[in-house]
Amino acid sequence: CSIENVDPMGVHTGDSITVAPALTLTDKEFQIMRNASIAVMREIGV
Repeated sequence: CSIENVDPMGVHTGDSITVAPALTLTDKEFQIMRNASIAVMREIGV
């Protein structure tokens, strides 16, 4: 699952509005982030 902040930059996370899943990522962008996350987890042994 991915979460996207709807508020502009600078709004504190606790005061922001979010939507899940993220709405503005293309599938290709989502897959790039997913693959990077998996690579990091494997590297640190999670």
